[in-house]
Amino acid sequence: LNYTVYEHEFLNLEIDGSVLSISSTNVTGNYSVFVYVEDSFNLVISQIFVKVETFGIMEEMIILGAPPSDSYNTCTPTPGTDLIINQSVLCNQSTIVAQDLTIENGAYLNLTNATLIVDDFVVESGSSFSITDSHSTVWVNGNWTISGQVNITNSTIRMNGTGNDVSNIFVQSGGWLIVNDSSNITNGDVSNAYFRFEVNSGSNFSMLNSYLGNAGWEESHPGLDIEADNVLIKNNIFQNNF
Repeated sequence: LNYTVYEHEFLNLEIDGSVLSISSTNVTGNYSVFVYVEDSFNLVISQIFVKVETFGIMEEMIILGAPPSDSYNTCTPTPGTDLIINQSVLCNQSTIVAQDLTIENGAYLNLTNATLIVDDFVVESGSSFSITDSHSTVWVNGNWTISGQVNITNSTIRMNGTGNDVSNIFVQSGGWLIVNDSSNITNGDVSNAYFRFEVNSGSNFSMLNSYLGNAGWEESHPGLDIEADNVLIKNNIFQNNF
């Protein structure tokens, strides 16, 4: 049988069970590819979804089957999916694990006594996110972009980057970030991985009776960088910020 894979220039394709071993020099990640299987009787064309596990000569592609679709409006998203909120959702005493989280315009996500673990987190303009009594923590492994309204009350936010500038907070023009009542914003598992915290022009920011630590690492990447006019900061603890 002759096997040819198209979409990228993969060479030396070998099939062993569910693992495709190939030679490539320039790609890793998830791909949809077409496999053409030809013998003396027929030509079979099938589409498979693969993940290139390593980088270099003789990479491996593991057949994954169809990738899972996004999860919508749930406190228990399907593992490995992005979570999209496009209506009002309330989650109490939940542990929510997703890849990226997007709260769309007009939607609202409310968490109480919950744990949230995501990569990138987007709160769109016209949407709202609130978290209360959740010191079991929000873990953000990527960037948190706030264009809507976010209320953090008596809760902990861990910007869980693997290095400097991997996980950051950006409050965009028109966005609101309100931090109250013994809330805690700090970095994550890597103690020397620091994050940016930018409150941009045209946004709104309030921080009362709370804690901010380990933000910023140099003059060009300071900790709490405020460019907005509508700001209230009172009775907080700032520790180990640049």
